[in-house]
Amino acid sequence: AQIPLWIEARSTGELAAQEAARQMALSTDFDTGVAAADAIARQIVVNHGWGEDAYEGLAVTGSITPGSSVTASVTVYVPAIVVPMVGDVGGGFSRTWSHTEVIDSFRGDP
Repeated sequence: AQIPLWIEARSTGELAAQEAARQMALSTDFDTGVAAADAIARQIVVNHGWGEDAYEGLAVTGSITPGSSVTASVTVYVPAIVVPMVGDVGGGFSRTWSHTEVIDSFRGDP
């Protein structure tokens, strides 16, 4: 019965990573991009009903220079399985999802 919870966590994490990487690809400088990517990833996690504390952070690697690529990795906390009349089974866990965007080779230098 808890499998849909894990599927929703995966869907949320993948979407948050994808949109964070996209924010980086559209940014004019790295630091501004990281701030925008972090804000959008956090918003997606919260908007999907996971709560502020489920968002554990963002890591960005790569470059936003034309022709390069940038990867955004979003970590989300997934709570333990709850079994009726037993309670939590196992512990919750953190899971990280990543997405890479290629920076347009023909855009102007940021």
